[in-house]
Amino acid sequence: MYSRVCLLCIIVTLSLGYVASKPGAEENDRIFSVNFDVIHPRDRFCKLMSNQSKCEVKLSGIMDAALVNNLDDAMRYIITIKIGKKQQAFKVLLDTGADILWVFSDECLDEEDENCEGHAKYELEEDKEYKIFKIGYADGEVSGVKVADEIHLATKLIVKDVMFGAAGEVNDEYEGYDGIMGLNMYLGDGEPSIIYYMIKQKLIKEPSYSIYLKGGATAVDGGEITFGGHNEKLVNLKIDGVKAKMIAGGKTRTKMTSLKLGEEFFCGKDINKCIALLDTGNADMHVQKNFLDKINSILKPGDDGLVDCKTRESTPAIEIMFGKHLITLEAKYYIQEDDRECFSTIKLNDFGEDFDWSFGVPLFVKYYVQFDFKAKNEAICFYAKL
Repeated sequence: MYSRVCLLCIIVTLSLGYVASKPGAEENDRIFSVNFDVIHPRDRFCKLMSNQSKCEVKLSGIMDAALVNNLDDAMRYIITIKIGKKQQAFKVLLDTGADILWVFSDECLDEEDENCEGHAKYELEEDKEYKIFKIGYADGEVSGVKVADEIHLATKLIVKDVMFGAAGEVNDEYEGYDGIMGLNMYLGDGEPSIIYYMIKQKLIKEPSYSIYLKGGATAVDGGEITFGGHNEKLVNLKIDGVKAKMIAGGKTRTKMTSLKLGEEFFCGKDINKCIALLDTGNADMHVQKNFLDKINSILKPGDDGLVDCKTRESTPAIEIMFGKHLITLEAKYYIQEDDRECFSTIKLNDFGEDFDWSFGVPLFVKYYVQFDFKAKNEAICFYAKL
């Protein structure tokens, strides 16, 4: 326990511009019980039930242009949440690859750190003792104190006593948003996350959420997150979804049976590098260096990192197997075009995380993805979009 002003820290493992909750919805339409059913005899497919309801929260896309070489202009997806009895508004990045929710606090002083400027800040209580936290990222740390308060995600989706981080020191300016909302089930130190609280407090009757991202979205409409199930209006019900077993522990990770690009295998065929992370907080995909070298030998980027746009249509799709069932990611998703220049979104994994492949926004742009945290049957389901 430390006082408010103490920023000594312990490590907590952690790894879309304006959003409002769904307009025009009646109060009683916001939160319902939602299910999905398995219809394949080998438990590999999921079916969406057409009579299900849900709590929908609209997302926005914001462009993050402060990246290397002006080639990495990245779509970030945020929602607006409100915290506390005063319902102070914060824009937070949706991050399925992270655990904890954190926002800026009033300990982040503009006059001491320009990264603190322009953000909503959570007001800490005077003379109260707090536990401290530190979150490590590839490019630095975010640190502050742990607090508990109520989180408003929609008109009737109010989650009580959520433990989250109030950051007094940050590693970046986080332009366009005021924090990050991790969507794993548990925090790195075993404490429950906001998803756990939703389930425990019976705010959603099914322990799942689904994410729909629009590629090339604007700040007006970037997509939707549905807590407690799915939105059947966004899914092609004529095509069965593919179900992948989630690795135990409430993390959004799964194990692939195989992955290949063209004729080159990167998982399977005696290559035991098959752990995949599903990560909306990342605009790109990340792989190990030896994989990246092989991929670049196929994509043939120039010294400037650019790929010939004329070759994109003939570039092979990434083929991913879960059991005997296949999902694909065509080159138009992982090779992006900006101002008539094309570049690969497959980058080097320098995070040191416990995964072999990280699938960021490009995979979510193609598929509607549902994360189901049912006990002993945790799964990630991939659905074709309408």
